[in-house]
Amino acid sequence: MANAIEVSGVLDCVKVHARVEGRRVVLAVWDCDAALPCPQQVELSLETLDVGEDSWDDNGGWGLTIVQSLSSAYWVELTPPRGKWVCAALACGRLR
Repeated sequence: MANAIEVSGVLDCVKVHARVEGRRVVLAVWDCDAALPCPQQVELSLETLDVGEDSWDDNGGWGLTIVQSLSSAYWVELTPPRGKWVCAALACGRLR
């Protein structure tokens, strides 16, 4: 969501969607930007983050890495003529 808001203009729309598919929950965020998301290529750990007071805000860009590590699937669906859905599926135990 933060990425979608960051790339959107003041008058642009950001959409959020959630649905249940079998034994998983699919979460999706849409924005009108054509650029594809680029998750970090570093394994996420406390050692890879600089949590010092002077550089706390310099650790941006980890959202998609966290989503990938928590989800059972992650994908992007382009929506011509512009925009994209960034989607993640979370495996769930028992859904009714």
